[in-house]
Amino acid sequence: MLRKFVLLFLLLLSPVAFAAGNQLSQYEYKQLSGAFKLMEEGSLTQARKLLKQAQPNMKSDYAKALVFQNLAQIALHSEQFSVALKNLKQAKVLNALPKDQQDNLDHTLGQLYCMQESWSSCIKHLKQWMAAVPGSVKPSDHLLVAQAYSQLESWKLVLPHISKAINAKKIAPQNWYQLKVVAHVRLKQWSQAAKQQQVLLRHYSDKPGEWRQLVSLQLQAKQRKSALATQRLGYNRKILRKPTDYTLLAQLLMNQNIPYQAGIVLQEGMKAKVVKASVRNLRILSQAWIVAKEMDKAIGILKRLNQIAPNEKTAAQLAQIQIQERKWKGAEATLVKALKKSVEPAELQLMLGITRLNMKKYDAARSAFDQAGKSSKYEKTVAGWIRYLDQMNAVNELRG
Repeated sequence: MLRKFVLLFLLLLSPVAFAAGNQLSQYEYKQLSGAFKLMEEGSLTQARKLLKQAQPNMKSDYAKALVFQNLAQIALHSEQFSVALKNLKQAKVLNALPKDQQDNLDHTLGQLYCMQESWSSCIKHLKQWMAAVPGSVKPSDHLLVAQAYSQLESWKLVLPHISKAINAKKIAPQNWYQLKVVAHVRLKQWSQAAKQQQVLLRHYSDKPGEWRQLVSLQLQAKQRKSALATQRLGYNRKILRKPTDYTLLAQLLMNQNIPYQAGIVLQEGMKAKVVKASVRNLRILSQAWIVAKEMDKAIGILKRLNQIAPNEKTAAQLAQIQIQERKWKGAEATLVKALKKSVEPAELQLMLGITRLNMKKYDAARSAFDQAGKSSKYEKTVAGWIRYLDQMNAVNELRG
């Protein structure tokens, strides 16, 4: 991209004519005039031949400099950058051109050195030119210096030049803002990077990648509320609608203690078949509903999860919520199924005993408690439940 930009600029240069105040011999004038005419007509090969033939006979430094400079222009048109660079350096050493042309040699040399990826020389010549003719400096010149510094990874020196380039434009090209953001990132200036990314986004708000970059930078800068606001706004505008956009928004909402909205976002993503109903995503969704105290929804998701990837932990969580919600039949079914494949059944047996006790299935409850009591971990807890069960039986016998 940088090479293409510089080449386009260089090829726009016109043949370099001689200044009225400088003296040329009749021969020098005739040969140079002929070469200029051929160049303007596009006959570059013939112009080059004429200049090379006349070169040994040029007596004044001014004429010699004009020959070198125009040979450089011809080389540029055929993308012979090394040849152009050699001729321009020779023209500069003579120091015989009018000041504006002499200064412009630094401009062209700087651009050519950038083409050759000689970044330090590029910067040196461009900055010399900028100091000599500050009124002629354009935003694209500051951009070129900033890009050269970026190639040297001199990120602190990138910033002043890219800032000047951007500030000179009402709306700068997208990649100009991106370069400034990258400089701040490389300097680990996360807040400044996020701020600059916001500027970019104001002008290029239809770019999903730029929204994601802003969220990432805000998180890096520990601006979690701002990151949520950005992600939420992008989601509401239907710009951020990839699977990861849904899950990230849900996580950010959960982190800010907004679980119900997190659940809604994931539910919408799954309904639209954008977000996969994977074990991980279902776990996040179930947790959102639990924290939001939407227990019926949580039970539904945990049942689904228990079918896809059955394990004791999921079964225990599902049964615990069913018990909490006094859904005894559902809890019993969950626990009986889980116990068929259980490796460490004590906790599940304890929960089954509590469930059956509440269902007034006293004998079955005692049996479950007895199984749970075989584990030293639950021995004391089970003893308490059995005492309670004995009291219930005693009360029932008195009533009977």
